[in-house]
Amino acid sequence: MASCMSLEYSYTAVAAFVPEPYRTRLATDSRALAEKHKSWFVLDETEFPPHVTIWIAYIPTRNVPAVQATTEEVLRHVTPFGIHIGDTKVENGGYVSIEVDITDQLRNLHNALLARLNQFREGYLDKKYADTLASFPPDQQESLKRYGTRKAGPLFTAHITVGVASPDSVPAVREELQPKLQELKGKTLPIKELFFFRQGKPGRSVEVLCQYQLNHK
Repeated sequence: MASCMSLEYSYTAVAAFVPEPYRTRLATDSRALAEKHKSWFVLDETEFPPHVTIWIAYIPTRNVPAVQATTEEVLRHVTPFGIHIGDTKVENGGYVSIEVDITDQLRNLHNALLARLNQFREGYLDKKYADTLASFPPDQQESLKRYGTRKAGPLFTAHITVGVASPDSVPAVREELQPKLQELKGKTLPIKELFFFRQGKPGRSVEVLCQYQLNHK
């Protein structure tokens, strides 16, 4: 496992941005969480769109161009698809998210990206995980060692993060916001493009590095 900290690393992802009108709706709800319930994670229609992450990793920054080019190769024959919305969850710690159903197409896309892009991590595991590795369940430890993230490969799950409220706000969030977000369950969001980005200000912005139009066969 690589541990050279002298290199510069970027926290990168390939993701689907939630399309309108749901993009604005979720960004509005996220801002309300920040204003009323002290969420540090705040979505924005342009700076930090609500999104579904399909691949994510810390990589040496010098490998960003290679990841961008390889992602384009992987996506060359991927056609537009739908993202199916599931239940809304509000965890006791304040994390608010909307589950996404894992279809065969979504899982296959994750696996294809993982197979081609994992090499560009060069075995790097971020310090926040390296220092706490033993605290994770065995299957997540294995995922961290192999892929640098807790839930990749067989453990892959997908979701849309809406915010992270203060723990003392959880009862109010469950009463006020959760039923509203739950109304989205069963909807299918059309995805016609994917994005490669790196983290900007944590919980506030991303830097889009490349936009990929999916093949409209």
